[in-house]
Amino acid sequence: MTDQTPKMDEQEAFIPPYYMLILAVAGLVVALAVLVTQPTFTVVGWGALGIGALALVAWVLMAPDQAKAVITGRTARFGGTSLVVTAVFIVALIAIYVFIRGQNWRADLTERDTFSLTTESRQAIAGIGADPNLPSVKLLAFYGASQAGRRDQDTLLFDDYAQTSAGKIRWCSRSSSDPSPISYIPLSGTRPR
Repeated sequence: MTDQTPKMDEQEAFIPPYYMLILAVAGLVVALAVLVTQPTFTVVGWGALGIGALALVAWVLMAPDQAKAVITGRTARFGGTSLVVTAVFIVALIAIYVFIRGQNWRADLTERDTFSLTTESRQAIAGIGADPNLPSVKLLAFYGASQAGRRDQDTLLFDDYAQTSAGKIRWCSRSSSDPSPISYIPLSGTRPR
């Protein structure tokens, strides 16, 4: 008769190791979600991070051959290289963006220069800035919550007004739901009583 008792190294684990890997990924995803969505990293985030780390350690202890294959395998070598190249590319794009934004360069790429002042407008606004007898002008723009894109577009144009007028034209914008009071100063130079 043959021996039916299984050998110890051939036995399956009570809990399969990939369950620990799934639990680790879920814990890290929950911790990342808490980090992104909450103002502070709460107990839920710390708990999920702890569970994720412990489950990852448990997976490494339960399946050391799989863990070693992940670190030293062909997929890790080529996948790691592509991950490094992607990270370098993203960092380079961010550095280029920060550099260009710091230079304060501006280009209107619309077909009809929609967000740029015309030559006539530039001359008129420069005349306002050069005349010391003219009072300064303050533009006040109101935007609703759904008009954030339009607000960003207008900001560029209003900044161009202020720069062309040598600071004589100023502007500010308000949300239509902003309850703070606005004080108006008439253009004639007299103050309200």
